[in-house]
Amino acid sequence: MKYVLVVDDDKVVNLLIARELQKKGYGVFMSYDAVQAGTALSRARVDAVIVDVQLIGGSAFDVIQRMKLSTRLGPIPIIAISSGMTKELAEKLVRHGACKCMKKPLDLGVLHQNLEEIFARDELQIVHREVSQSSRPGIGLAVLTGEAV
Repeated sequence: MKYVLVVDDDKVVNLLIARELQKKGYGVFMSYDAVQAGTALSRARVDAVIVDVQLIGGSAFDVIQRMKLSTRLGPIPIIAISSGMTKELAEKLVRHGACKCMKKPLDLGVLHQNLEEIFARDELQIVHREVSQSSRPGIGLAVLTGEAV
């Protein structure tokens, strides 16, 4: 099971996202501000974070910065969400470490699709890393392309 931390100070939005993700088979942790997000990240193992840009006690940038400074949290993918999402804001968030940005109100189907793409990409990178470290040449090509070697 994949675990997602949802960070949004709007409790209704937080609960709506959490319920939808639970229906899709994800485990969900919820935080309502940047401080709670930091606590949750230090205590729980999560596979992705969905974070609102404007939070009580900080912002998505604060959460992203804390994560990127940690060797354990740095690789965790982040989806930033905001009702005020613009192209410029999305570009800034990506430069800081978010992998996806979405405008509220959220299309929960697209959110789920984004998570699935992120997790599929991570699985491919794990396979690629394992194949690259293989001591038997040619195995990687077979695993990644499906061709016989």
